[in-house]
Amino acid sequence: MRGACPKRYTVDNNINATHNILAALVLLDLDAHVVHLGTMGVYGYDGAGLEIPEGYQQIMVRGDDNVIHNREILYPSNPGSIYHMTKTMDQLMFQFYAKNDGIRVTDLHQGIVWGTQTDETRRDERLINRFAYDGDYGTVLNRFLMQAAIGYPLTVHGTGGQTRAFIHIRDTVRCIELAISNPPEKGDRPVIRNQMTETHRVRELADLVARLTGAEVAMVDNPRKEAAENDLRVSNASFLKLGLNPTTLAEGLLSDTYQVAQKYADRINRDRVAAATVW
Repeated sequence: MRGACPKRYTVDNNINATHNILAALVLLDLDAHVVHLGTMGVYGYDGAGLEIPEGYQQIMVRGDDNVIHNREILYPSNPGSIYHMTKTMDQLMFQFYAKNDGIRVTDLHQGIVWGTQTDETRRDERLINRFAYDGDYGTVLNRFLMQAAIGYPLTVHGTGGQTRAFIHIRDTVRCIELAISNPPEKGDRPVIRNQMTETHRVRELADLVARLTGAEVAMVDNPRKEAAENDLRVSNASFLKLGLNPTTLAEGLLSDTYQVAQKYADRINRDRVAAATVW
């Protein structure tokens, strides 16, 4: 979203990469299972008074004969960035290649990832996951914890009324494992699973981190074109049915990420913390 050149690169890179994989599978006649790590952002962030389903929406359409016909379509896309737009295009490619060439696809619509550690990475300090904190790539909860670790006010954009879906990094790993272990049958339409565990408003997260760490909260102008307030309800029934035991903020793992940020605070470039790209 920084400008025309980055936008063109994002579209060329993301869409061509996905299409190259699908075309290669057809060319090589491989019966592989494609697991795509996508984003909740394909839906947009307006619940519109309903729970966002897992990819598909039941609708009723009045036909030329004045008879009501039941149909099931992809949930209407509403991307808020060029990146999210490319993921909506991925969905259409998956639909086409599943229908036309029998490619088996699972599309994971993932929420915002928080946390730095999984059970595996805890085995060795060198395996601690990186996490972005800058204004472009930093995910909100990790950003707040990093800001608190260096005494930087928690920057809440606009009213902070944006509601977003979240998932802990260890649940991300578990969901990918479950997706790989439960492939669709050849000839099935793509399976879409919402990879998230809970939803929160940004200002509520800032208050939570402030209470935990003693950090100050700063309300700043919102550089993005988005609703000042939104509700969001999301179904994650399929992963719960497969056995996911969600990790939630209530389990106290925020302090774990906060401690990692404190330990490596000397690596943080304070000049990159504030959001500089205006959407």
